[in-house]
Amino acid sequence: MNILVINCSPVKNGATAEIVRLVAEYTGKDNTVKTVCIDDYDIKMCRGCRSCHTTAKCIQNDDVTKLMKEYEWADKIVSVSPSYWADIPGQFKVFIDRCTPWCNTHEPHATIPEGKKGYTIALRTGPSMPECERIISSIEHFYGHLEIEASGSLGLCSVEYKEDVEARVDEIKDFCEKIINKEEEIFIELKDTEWPLEYIDHDRQIARAIVFDDDGYFYFVRANRDDDFGKATLIETAGGGVETGEDLHTAIQRELKEELGVDVEIVSKLGVVSDYYNLIHRHNINNYYLCRITRFGEKKLTQEEVEDFKLSTLKLKYEEAVKEYEKCSGTKLGRLVANREFPVLKCAKEIVESL
Repeated sequence: MNILVINCSPVKNGATAEIVRLVAEYTGKDNTVKTVCIDDYDIKMCRGCRSCHTTAKCIQNDDVTKLMKEYEWADKIVSVSPSYWADIPGQFKVFIDRCTPWCNTHEPHATIPEGKKGYTIALRTGPSMPECERIISSIEHFYGHLEIEASGSLGLCSVEYKEDVEARVDEIKDFCEKIINKEEEIFIELKDTEWPLEYIDHDRQIARAIVFDDDGYFYFVRANRDDDFGKATLIETAGGGVETGEDLHTAIQRELKEELGVDVEIVSKLGVVSDYYNLIHRHNINNYYLCRITRFGEKKLTQEEVEDFKLSTLKLKYEEAVKEYEKCSGTKLGRLVANREFPVLKCAKEIVESL
């Protein structure tokens, strides 16, 4: 398989370039990988003359066709882009503008071979994910008009310098597993339909797990809440917020030891569910993993988890867990949790049965 990894930044030694290097490394086994930087190409701005709408060619002669030959060569394209004023860098935008001869919105238009898949990694300095989502949207829009299938994306907040990438290596590695088809991750975006939206003022990176044992049981936490969300008895996957300086793998192993008292083997990343708690103005980025128990030990619950949530462990067969989620969906919070977790549980069951 041929994989093209594009540094959409003109900077060749920064955080974006480091992510490009890691993607090439993690996808390189048994594949042919090329890395390019947008700054390696001499690409002039589009003149807006629309000649290409009738000829399927640009009147300018520069490196656009040279870069498009790389697109033609590749089976999969990975675009790695930083945020420049909340969107893609100008140099890459100029390239996209100049790809109008290949745009499928007019006839005639040039084409590249069918069946290609496109992936996007967006990074930004600040902590808010919507800016990464805007970058991803811009690149996936571009993919669509070249008839490249947008097949996955990764947003990395709080990454400014090359040194910041080190803490995100596990996320990048997981994403590369998806690119080379070792596993297909799910990505679900949900809105809060229970409470009205006023504003969202913060994101929370969360590590969660579908935990199973060799006897076919799944493990969850039971929480009894009586707070701003109202009274609710919940079934929920174990997990919690990722701490500062912590990668996702470390976070999920810590959370499972604290809440379930177990050591685990991380089997795979199941995917990401993006949802919202409008009541507390929060965007939740839930990173789900499938984990097999290797050892049971003691829980390390916090005082809040013991006294306020009365956290306990549920050991259930898949059918029992489904009934429990349905039973707990009688409250607003219960419905939000069930909508987020049931699709992930279903996916996990299919994987476990195939192991």
